[in-house]
Amino acid sequence: MRNRVKRCIREAFRLEHTGLGAIDILVRPPQNIRVERNLVARLRTAFAGLSA
Repeated sequence: MRNRVKRCIREAFRLEHTGLGAIDILVRPPQNIRVERNLVARLRTAFAGLSA
C-alpha cells in the first residue's frame, strides 16, 4: 500500500514540479494510509498551494 502511495506522490509532483521552483519537499506517508481515487488530485492541489 505504501508503494502505491509513493507512486501517487511522485506522479503528482511530476505534474506540478514546473510551478514549484527551487524547493525541497519531504513526504513520508504513514504506515496505515489508504489509497483514495482522488489522491493524486489532492496532492496536486497541495503542491500547487506551495507555489503560491
